This record gives sequence, structure tokens and C-alpha cells, in this order.
Amino acid sequence: MGKISEACPFGVAPSVSTSCMLAIGDALAFTVMKSRKFSVEDFARFHPGGSLGEKLITVEQSMMFKQDEKLPIAKVTDKIKQLLEKTTDIKRHGAVMVVDKEGRLAGIITDADIRRLMAKKGQSAFELEAGDVMTAQCKKIRSDALAAEATAIFHKYRIDELPVVDADNKPVGLIDVQDILTIKIVG
Repeated sequence: MGKISEACPFGVAPSVSTSCMLAIGDALAFTVMKSRKFSVEDFARFHPGGSLGEKLITVEQSMMFKQDEKLPIAKVTDKIKQLLEKTTDIKRHGAVMVVDKEGRLAGIITDADIRRLMAKKGQSAFELEAGDVMTAQCKKIRSDALAAEATAIFHKYRIDELPVVDADNKPVGLIDVQDILTIKIVG
């Protein structure tokens, strides 16, 4: 820093020197972050409780479903009856993700969709195929996206469930608006 003159009238109260030390501390911190390749994800992991950490939490970190957990998934060719039987033992689910023969997300069927279908078709609804009932090209999000992005989708489209997919568009989870509210990422 060299020789510094403090700004106080007597030249003794640290003001200029503390500002210089703050700048040096910041420069050191940012240099170490860069050399250690410290990422946004690292920041969220090490500072999850703060307001910045909350904004940096990913969808994967905030969704209720974890890796290798049974997901509410049905095939496009499954009958509605099969779909209901396959997914009744899965924890909190308000929707079923529908996949094609390659296992890629093809659409979604929500509880509300089933209620409307039953009201309209009655018992014959059980024999329809998931592919005929699903909402195709539904909203979805990648697991590495920020939870704040999921929040924006929930608000914009007024939906409660959002399929979480990998790079190949295969379901890896399902995030619910309640998952976001739980971690207080409401914007």
C-alpha cells in the first residue's frame, strides 16, 4: 500500500488504510476463487442460508425427489388405470410424467387432468392411453438450472409441478411449487 495519509483531521483514525485493506482482501479472495475454480454452485453449497445462497440453489438441490428414487412415470402406451396403479405408492405426487419408448419426456398428466377426464368420460377414462390424455410439450426444467428459474416458470404459467430432465430430456425428478416455498425462494 505504501505510505498512506488517513483522512481524519488528525491523520490517525484509520479510514483510508481500512478501505485499502478491504480492496486487498477482495482482490485476494477473488484471485483464490478463480484459481480454485470456485463456482456459483460452490457458493450456494457453502452459503445456503444467506439471501445470495438461496438465489443460487439449483433445481436438483431443491426438488423433493432425489437420485435413484422412484419417480411418477408412465409410458405413453399405458392405460390410465395402469398409470394410477404404477404411481399410487410414490410420495407426494400431483402429476405423472409421461415418457416415450426411448424414456424421454413426452408430456405430463396432473391430478386435475385426471379429475376432469373422469368427470367427462367416467369409467371409460380408465381405458384411455396416457399419450391421449397428457399435456404434450409441457414446461420442464433441467436439474442444473437455478431454483429461481423454476419459480419464474411456476409464476408465469400458473402451474404447480414441473418435470426435471437431464441433457437427454429424460426425467430425473419432479419439482413442486411447495419445494420452492420450502426453501423460501419466492420472488
